[in-house]
Amino acid sequence: MKPKTGCPQSPVSWLDGWRVQDSEDTSNSNSWTPGIHLAGFKVGSIHWDDEDGTNADSAGGTLPDGTYNSNTDIFYCCRSDGGVNREILLPIDKPFYLIRYTAGCQLVKHMDVREEMLHFDTEDSFNKDSCSGSHPYDATNCGHNHELHFCYYTKQTAPLLSVFG
Repeated sequence: MKPKTGCPQSPVSWLDGWRVQDSEDTSNSNSWTPGIHLAGFKVGSIHWDDEDGTNADSAGGTLPDGTYNSNTDIFYCCRSDGGVNREILLPIDKPFYLIRYTAGCQLVKHMDVREEMLHFDTEDSFNKDSCSGSHPYDATNCGHNHELHFCYYTKQTAPLLSVFG
């Protein structure tokens, strides 16, 4: 997921791509965290059973490994080689997202973090939503619909200095 401010550029340039995902048409219940920082809703193995009738899925740019046709499959590489409370080093020149894998958001040195959520209302009829292997945390337990949690990182604000020493 890409924040509204774009992807970090230092020390590496992150690639950019997009996917329009046509979710359920009837009584749609997609939802997200108020004030979410995503640059649009370009969703980037979880299987989404996208809308069956008049499906408008499309894609472009550089995408993660997956299958992008009338349904969506995205393949993930998840790490669990350290605790989420152990700070890691990542580029901090711009805000960015990490997808939550287990309990809580990973601490990143010199960054504040806010957890944000996207609820995907997928196909209602004969739904085949699923997950396999290691995948991002899904609050629906990979049942009908998906609810993914994202960790949004921004530079830490400088602490206020006391005038009393």
